[in-house]
Amino acid sequence: DLVLQEMARYRMLLDTGRKTLTGFDIGGGTPALAKTENIRRVVEAARDAFRFQSGMIISIETTPLIAARQPEKIAALRQMEIERISMGVQTTQLSLASRVGREYKGFAGLRRAARAIRDAGFERFNIDLMYGFAGQTVEDWRACVEKSLELDADYVTLYQMRYKGTRLQEQANEVSKEVVADMVLVASQCLHEAGYSASPGKNTYSRIPGDVGTSDYLTHRVIKGTPYLGLGLGAQSFTNHTLAY
Repeated sequence: DLVLQEMARYRMLLDTGRKTLTGFDIGGGTPALAKTENIRRVVEAARDAFRFQSGMIISIETTPLIAARQPEKIAALRQMEIERISMGVQTTQLSLASRVGREYKGFAGLRRAARAIRDAGFERFNIDLMYGFAGQTVEDWRACVEKSLELDADYVTLYQMRYKGTRLQEQANEVSKEVVADMVLVASQCLHEAGYSASPGKNTYSRIPGDVGTSDYLTHRVIKGTPYLGLGLGAQSFTNHTLAY
C-alpha cells in the first residue's frame, strides 16, 4: 500500500505518464516473499503510471527455497509478463549457505528451484554466486562454480562477500586479497570454458550472444547513466543532479 502511495505521489510530481521506462526491476531484499497479488498490484500500477518502452523486460529476484516450494508463485510471476528472474544461490556448499542465511535441501533443492523457473517459462534466468568467505579455499570456490553450471542458468553474476556491517564482520580479516583475486580468475576461466562471457570489468557472465546478462534497468543505469527512480524502503534514486535514498 505504501509503495503504491509513493508511486502515486511521484506520478503527480513528475507527470510520469509522459515518462518512458527503459527498465523495471523488482528487487530487494526478497520481493518474491510478498504475496503474489501484491506483486501484481505493483506491476499493474507501474503500467498505469508510466509508458513502457517497447520490448522492455521486467526483472525480479527470488530465493531457491521460494522457487522450489512455491512453483505456482513463480509461474504467476511469469504470467505477469515478468521475463527475467534472478535467484540468489550464493553458494552450492551447504555449510556456507547456512552461514549466509540461504536454506535449501541440498543440491537437489537447487535443481527443483531451477526446474520450477524453467517450467514457468522464464528464458532469462540469472543465478548469483558469492566468493571470498572466511575459510573458503580457491578449490572450494572452483567446485562451487562448476557445480552451479548444472543449474543451466543463462547468466551467472558473481559477488564478493562483504562482511562490513554484518554479524560476521569479525571474519573479514580472515580473507586475503590474494585469495580473492585468485577466485575471480578461477571463476572467469570456468565460465569462459562453459561458454559464458562478460563485458570487460563486469561481474555478470552471459551465454546468450549479444546479451550482456544484466537487467534492462541495470544495463541502462550503468552503461548509459540513465536516471532512475527508486520506490520503497532504502531504494536509491538518481537524476542528472542528485543521488538520493
